Amino acid sequence: MVNKSVPEIVSFPELDGKKVLVFTSGGRNRKPRSYIPRYGRSAIGAAATSLKDPYTPDLKDRFEDTYRSDGNVKRAIDKRTEMLLGKHGKTVLDSTQEFTNYQDKRAALEKINSNQVYLDAKKQIDNLQSKKAIRFHDKLISATKQTFIYGRAAIEIVKDGDNYPTALHVLNSKRLGKVEVDPDTWEFQGVHYADMPTNADLLSSEDLIYFTINDDHVTPRSIHYGLSVLEPVIDASETKRIIKQEDLKEAAKTLYAGVALIRFMNESITAAEMQNFANQITPGGWTSHKYDIEVTLQKIADNLQQMVDICDFCNREELRDIGVPSFIGGYEQIANYANSQQVLLAYKEVEVNTGRTWLKDIIQPQWLNPLFYDLTSIDDSEEADEPPEVKLNYEFEDITFETTLDKVNTVLPLFDHHLISGEKVLKYVDMEDVIEEFQSLKLEKDMNSERQFQLKLEALKQRPSPGPGEEQGPPFLNPPNPAAGQQQPQSQPPTTSVRQAKVDLFKKIASKIDDL
Repeated sequence: MVNKSVPEIVSFPELDGKKVLVFTSGGRNRKPRSYIPRYGRSAIGAAATSLKDPYTPDLKDRFEDTYRSDGNVKRAIDKRTEMLLGKHGKTVLDSTQEFTNYQDKRAALEKINSNQVYLDAKKQIDNLQSKKAIRFHDKLISATKQTFIYGRAAIEIVKDGDNYPTALHVLNSKRLGKVEVDPDTWEFQGVHYADMPTNADLLSSEDLIYFTINDDHVTPRSIHYGLSVLEPVIDASETKRIIKQEDLKEAAKTLYAGVALIRFMNESITAAEMQNFANQITPGGWTSHKYDIEVTLQKIADNLQQMVDICDFCNREELRDIGVPSFIGGYEQIANYANSQQVLLAYKEVEVNTGRTWLKDIIQPQWLNPLFYDLTSIDDSEEADEPPEVKLNYEFEDITFETTLDKVNTVLPLFDHHLISGEKVLKYVDMEDVIEEFQSLKLEKDMNSERQFQLKLEALKQRPSPGPGEEQGPPFLNPPNPAAGQQQPQSQPPTTSVRQAKVDLFKKIASKIDDL
């Protein structure tokens, strides 16, 4: 808390030596406001089962108000979530083992992906996640935003009598209560929820997908509570909102009609007469009077640009603290294409990839794999004889900041040197819709080449036997002799249908590049 000002008696010569009681700022003793709960020494060695929420209800209200009232903060949280999740993710079968040899890993994956039981369970989970009552991607977006705002979030898994999920409910993070953990392992066991009956308000970890961020136990007894991303920005946000909600509005009024200080020179005039005269003044218009007065105009709006600069500074600080590049927050004029692309690539490698790993470590052990092992009847408990050979991963679709032309220029040299296939090129440049057409064109081209080879082979068989002294061999070993009237065989051009298919394919790729 900020220390109160200390009263001090100061003598002012301009006041005829009179001593005046003033309040000094006490700047040497000032401290920034802290939101960290203070514990006594006895609490340092307290049991882990006695956990405590690091945030008070009032502070959570400030988090909510900051997200809802500050457009810059809301945009930053939303954009960080959108870039983190991207499009709908997908489930992928993977091995639980770690391999140092690529051939061994490939063999293990081929074995897993050829198991029909695993494939059926994966398909069933994919269909489940798209159901209306589940809508896993939408619920994941909401939970991620609440985790950023409050430090933690939870999705309730509603199950039927067969222990199969039927719905997902995104709980409100402000209503999440005390966390329960195992006293020995400190593992999360459940959380109390305020909107449920008092005697039945504990939600088990088996019925939850529980999210925390910055859950590093920095504050004593705060494990499994997390820390809000907005904690460093709420003061800047409130300062900016005071300026926008009060100061700028008042400044806008003074720009239309200024504030004046009127001094009545006649000391006998009453306060009622002065108030009556002030009430007769029309802002922006003329006023006639018979009083002996002196008017001084107060220019309150002189510091308008300074207030705008403070708001701009707060906006930039908020974006930095939340972890979003400034031009994503609306400052496009400060970065050109080359710089912004490099910043986004670094942001992808640092923030996006790290955030996706954080989310996968929550989704897979709490949602996907328990469901997958139940459907496949695999025992994944610690008491099992052998650990499972397979697991279900959640993969996010990769985001890219390169243009299609940049991608094409990157992979074409590899294709020209026969290092990658044409299908791989089309996948890399996000043109998977023309892969089938490309394969048909390639097949037709191969068939034409085979047809040409057979025709040449038939022509070779029909050639007359070589005369005495002539060497027999294939045409490429016996080139034609122009002096003897022999002509160089002309290569047959591709058929019209092949040429037309090539033209159509190139036109389609070119048009798609132009549309981007």
